[in-house]
Amino acid sequence: MRQCGPRPGRPISLHDLVSHAHIVAQSCWRRKRCAAYAAAMGDREERIRAAVRAEGAFSASRSSGPGGQHVNTSATRVELRVPVEALPLSNAERERVRAKLGGRITASDEVRVAIGTERSQLLNRRRAEDVIVELVLDASRTERPRRPTKPTSAAVARRRAAKQKRSRLKADRSRPVDPD
Repeated sequence: MRQCGPRPGRPISLHDLVSHAHIVAQSCWRRKRCAAYAAAMGDREERIRAAVRAEGAFSASRSSGPGGQHVNTSATRVELRVPVEALPLSNAERERVRAKLGGRITASDEVRVAIGTERSQLLNRRRAEDVIVELVLDASRTERPRRPTKPTSAAVARRRAAKQKRSRLKADRSRPVDPD
């Protein structure tokens, strides 16, 4: 991973002069390769994971699906509930989590995940923890607003030319009109 610097071929901006502590980690233009961004996001993920481990409530039940006699006798399906207030998020992020994960939020304001895909309870617990951390991270991010664009004049001209060509082709298929 590389440290962030000025954008190639562009003058240094205020963004480049910042120490790159990435208080708002999403602001980095080089998200995938920036070491500071990765460190900030990794740290954030670990804080959320720690809160899930500390405040999460696991419950187990019998799972459906394959497993033979084993599935009928053991409680491998895991349900994990984590209070939204216990997550290390700002108030705005909590509201985004509540809005985006509406179907997974219970009446007692908890994020709920149920996993029963693995044959062991331990693996299902780990998977539930991973799923809830990913859900919270994705839901807490702000989406970049869509910038409306217009097609170029060349693209418009190409589209019109193709429509005219298609129109002529279809007109040529029809029977000629008798001038009489």
